[in-house]
Amino acid sequence: MKASDNLNDVVNSVKYSIQEALGFSAYHVLPKRNVVCLVSSMRAGSTLLKALIGQAEDVSHLPEYDFSILNSFSKNRAYYILVKSIAEKHIILKRPRWFEDEDYPAAPPLDCQFIVLFRDAQEVVNSLMKRWPDLTKEQAIDYWCETYSSILERLKYLPQNKVCYTSYQDLLEDPKQTTARLFKFMGSKQTTGVSEYAFPNSGKWEWGKDDGSQNIFTMSVQNSKKERRTQPDTDSFGAHAIAVQKLNEQYDRLIQQSRNLF
Repeated sequence: MKASDNLNDVVNSVKYSIQEALGFSAYHVLPKRNVVCLVSSMRAGSTLLKALIGQAEDVSHLPEYDFSILNSFSKNRAYYILVKSIAEKHIILKRPRWFEDEDYPAAPPLDCQFIVLFRDAQEVVNSLMKRWPDLTKEQAIDYWCETYSSILERLKYLPQNKVCYTSYQDLLEDPKQTTARLFKFMGSKQTTGVSEYAFPNSGKWEWGKDDGSQNIFTMSVQNSKKERRTQPDTDSFGAHAIAVQKLNEQYDRLIQQSRNLF
């Protein structure tokens, strides 16, 4: 082994120990920060929702953040990495499920809250196939079913104060009421909902990190068309029709429960 390798090991060990110590102090001594993971399929409106709730003064407005990379860290180290450069009390980590994800959402080892954003299967499928023309309809439906089934499975044992379900349809039809409910869920000082937003702290949106389409640059919610709720049938969804219907019913129930609570 080279001397340089030994030196790198020592440096990394010292760096890790420092992050552990600082994370322990930040987590146990300083005012507690609230980490909120925003989870959904791709093309479900998560960039829009993140931008809206990021308008509260005590809520972060970050580009898309792959929170799964923190899953292998200790609680103290993960907490330090998050809070060291973010001033706001409520840290929103938005990261939809990517095609290759098998374990989603792989949340940080922290006492996180979750916002689940649901969008109709047909709307997501149409948007996915437009964004990725080589994607088949079968693949797009598979992806939607796997995404929202995985979210249900991973979050089903969380207490009600740790997860809030909402829909893209609600966000378009009544953004102020929807965001007001989410501010209440997070415990934000913001009490009134919003329908307009600003650029993220990075200064821009771009494909690969957020939605880079033209709609997001309008800086306000655009409800130019009614989001439809598809009644799945075998002509549209083939063998997936029953699974799509079941997921619709499960999410409708959970979204209504969240409306009642918050």
